[in-house]
Amino acid sequence: MATVMRKALIPIPVLLFLAMISTVGCVGPTTPFGPLSDNPNKTPQRQPASKEPSTEYKIDFHPEKQVLHDKTDFSIEVSSNRPLAGQTRVRVTHNGYDVTESFLAKAHLHKSSNGQSRIYMFKDLRLKTLDANRIRIQLVDDAGIELASRSLESPDCSIFGNRGLAHLGDFHAPENYIPLIEKVAESKKVNASFVAGVVAQESGFNPKAVSWAKAIGLTQITPLAEKQLLESLEEWPRYPGINSLSYLTLKSKIHLGEIDDETEWRLNPEKSLVGGVTYFQYLKTYWDLEDNRDLVNRLDGDRAQNLTDLILASYNSGAARVKRALIADGPLWRSNDNLKEAARYIKKVSSFCFHYSKKGAHDDDET
Repeated sequence: MATVMRKALIPIPVLLFLAMISTVGCVGPTTPFGPLSDNPNKTPQRQPASKEPSTEYKIDFHPEKQVLHDKTDFSIEVSSNRPLAGQTRVRVTHNGYDVTESFLAKAHLHKSSNGQSRIYMFKDLRLKTLDANRIRIQLVDDAGIELASRSLESPDCSIFGNRGLAHLGDFHAPENYIPLIEKVAESKKVNASFVAGVVAQESGFNPKAVSWAKAIGLTQITPLAEKQLLESLEEWPRYPGINSLSYLTLKSKIHLGEIDDETEWRLNPEKSLVGGVTYFQYLKTYWDLEDNRDLVNRLDGDRAQNLTDLILASYNSGAARVKRALIADGPLWRSNDNLKEAARYIKKVSSFCFHYSKKGAHDDDET
């Protein structure tokens, strides 16, 4: 029988995939605001140094600082004590690159009736936690002279002091969680919004949360941390043999109610909060040891913030690993390859903490 030669055909899914990646390849580098403009390095001329900074123009943000734990609607308000000239325009840069074109293409502009303010509303801004996010907004005139500028700062958060706790964001947490967190935080002399930030990141305010590492409860106490905590909290209820259970068995027993807040202290919201905060205090004591304190004191910047970041990284990845990174990299310890997850953790908890605090919630009214 004669053999019929057929042309090799490329499957349709492969063609679609090739078309997709070829299209993506044409787009070029992107930012949280969209693709870079054609002229990313062009910067507007600043006012001559001999001139006093103008107080006529003002730039406000909402939210007041970067949101690193989720996407958010972001707005920029440019205002003046007199009508803004038609030639004035905003310029947006991300890490030094001009993203104005992409920003304006997605932003919705609202102008006040008196012409003294413009609000640019940008929906669903999502900033990557491991990337640098140097965001700067400038108001320039038609000649490119800078009239005003402002940077969108990263959120800050300290375990010390107390900014108060205004809300718990979009989490559907019980109403008593805010006063409960404030009560525990006050009793342990720590920042309530810091505690809320840790709980948000660890468990999403789910008191029955269980991780693959068998960490349990609001503050996700691991078996290793529990062992240390029970030296001082030995009277708290503990389910017999709980740490010998597999992850799936443990999760199933908690879900079915065989293990509950009466038989296992980590499932009790208040005890979990006390246990988590107590462990923060253990970590603070660790970093206050003489040789560790010297390492902390060598770091630039605010000592309280450095200590807070070290405590958070230690809670996430273990104090010994953090110390090795600190010895090896000094002030660049957060960028250590072994602490990538801890670096994300620090930024997310700090973001939750700042924006849940009474300061973060009302900063837009105080500016």
